[in-house]
Amino acid sequence: MASVIHGVLFCVLSALLTLYAFYYHVMDAQLTYLTPLYVILAGFSALLSVIFGYLSLRVLDKRTSPYHTYFTLFSNCLVDFLFAVVKERCRKTFEKDTKKWRETQDNILQQIFHLNAKTEHGLKYQFESLQSKDDFRRKHPLTNYEFYKQSIERVAKGETNILTSHKTIHMILTSGTTSSGCMFPASKKRFSEMLTLASMIDWEISPSQKTVKGQKSADIRLGAKVKFSDCGLSIGSMASFWQNKRGFVQTLMAGRETAPPTVLNILSEPESLYVQCVFALRDRTVSKVRTSFAHTLYNMFGIMETKWEQLTDDISKGRIDPKLDIDSDMRSELNSILYPNPQRAQELAREFRKGFKGIAKRVWPYLSYMSCITTGSMKVYSQKLCEYYAPGVPVISAMYISSEGTLGVNLWPLDQQGYYALLPRTNFYEFIPLENCDQIQPNTLFSEELEIGKEYEIVITNEHGLYRYRLGDVVKFVRYHNDGPVIEFMYRRGQLLNLRGEKTPETAIYQALQDTVADLKDVRLVDYTCTDSLMLDRRRNTSQLISSGITSYQDGAKATSDGEFQYYVIFLELERHGNVEGEVTGDVSIDQLNMQFDENLRKHATFYDMFRSQESIAPPRVYLMKPGSFKELKRYLVENSTATMMQFKMPRLLNKPGALDLLMTLTV
Repeated sequence: MASVIHGVLFCVLSALLTLYAFYYHVMDAQLTYLTPLYVILAGFSALLSVIFGYLSLRVLDKRTSPYHTYFTLFSNCLVDFLFAVVKERCRKTFEKDTKKWRETQDNILQQIFHLNAKTEHGLKYQFESLQSKDDFRRKHPLTNYEFYKQSIERVAKGETNILTSHKTIHMILTSGTTSSGCMFPASKKRFSEMLTLASMIDWEISPSQKTVKGQKSADIRLGAKVKFSDCGLSIGSMASFWQNKRGFVQTLMAGRETAPPTVLNILSEPESLYVQCVFALRDRTVSKVRTSFAHTLYNMFGIMETKWEQLTDDISKGRIDPKLDIDSDMRSELNSILYPNPQRAQELAREFRKGFKGIAKRVWPYLSYMSCITTGSMKVYSQKLCEYYAPGVPVISAMYISSEGTLGVNLWPLDQQGYYALLPRTNFYEFIPLENCDQIQPNTLFSEELEIGKEYEIVITNEHGLYRYRLGDVVKFVRYHNDGPVIEFMYRRGQLLNLRGEKTPETAIYQALQDTVADLKDVRLVDYTCTDSLMLDRRRNTSQLISSGITSYQDGAKATSDGEFQYYVIFLELERHGNVEGEVTGDVSIDQLNMQFDENLRKHATFYDMFRSQESIAPPRVYLMKPGSFKELKRYLVENSTATMMQFKMPRLLNKPGALDLLMTLTV
């Protein structure tokens, strides 16, 4: 209410100033050289009257965040307006381009040839002589990261014009949790592509969900240490590039978020999520919750559930828990922003005491949607969000983006399938049929040659230095939007269980686990990962296992004639519904679990079923894990890879001996 009073007073004063300047110095005076100045002053005062009047009316809306200042509220409205303009232009261009998909793709490929013709790579492969996509496909080999590794290392040392003519401003470092870590050069153009995509996404969702100007979003981000190359180039995740930027654009964007940018300097995930929970929970008008991956949102709600008493105490007292392990200067800075809000704390405590099923909509009654990657290995977390913490709240997988390129946008965000329309101007696309993916140089198809329902590996060419690059993502072609492909992400090629050539994907493993756990009473899946007996054999003596008589179903699997155990290994963590305390192992028969999982997997994986029928693959072995095992695994993998907490993706196929050693110590 104080903000409204201040706004009304300012409107009245600026209106009086406008009348004074206009009447006494323009209408009722001789024209002088100062008259234009008075006209400008009157116009400026009138503009201020309109702006502050509008902002005061916005404050009256019960959905407007009470934590706005006049500046942040103005910047919020300004950014919304700019996003609307950009989105409208981008969407029209996108529709036009997808209606002429082939022509647009041909033009983009020629632009790439022209832009990078004088680079070292362009000269080697004679880009200037390439006249068509068929020429390109015939004369340039399919590539992978090893093909570019030495060139990228030279770029990181400061050499230019190697792969692209663009100036490199950041080296994007991949996580290295599902494969080895890789670096890719990024230019201003690459980051502008991502910002444009973000504007399209936000405005595809917001109108249908009736968000209003003045609401803030809880953008959950985890900071990371940024490294620098010898020539001064920053090296880190895509998000880390923006971490230490403090320009005008960053100031405008910060006013839209519940937590201040300084939280990115908290590098420990539990502490960072706790602090961001405090800032998000104190604002009941939050319109959306956004982060990179579904597991980050799931972890945030987990902290909310386990630490709600301390969270409400901090909100009531307007401070950060003194026992929280963060830097003292950081604590002082955060405490200076917070102020006591006992009324909100009491409201939250009432909701928390009712339980945590559906808690999202009860603590944020105006919440429109949550946005994060929900496909692939993230399905296990997104399903738990939808079923437990946020039923009825759309959980949207908004974009298809990777360290290598910006690929697709979800034009149907409220549908739960997670389909992406490929972007026609960011990459030139080719596709390898799934049955040919094991070949080194397989034939590729262009976008117009795809078959609905079939799976392909994506190959991209872009102006940022990747040419006919095998992305490693397997996608299903769903349909065309105009003439442009619409795809569904399925899995990463490396995430396959493959003992006898059966190539069982993680999607089949996940579906079989879902079916298996559904048959268990009052139990739900927390997390899982897989390996095979060959990987386990590297860390133990197979002959000792055979001599000890491990040949029965309950002992794991039978040995083949060559002394090797050929079976799948599943590490599985379960919990009771509602996070009720107590282990579930006493309620679950391991023998029954093994058999049920085997039966379900045979339904979802045809070739696995065939090899099981032939007894070429032995029955699987499921290990039940102690509570918190996958948190320990996450910590280990982040510490022993290039990943940050923000980038981390739980590998569904685990092939790192040290990580397997850890899991074997955590089995029940």
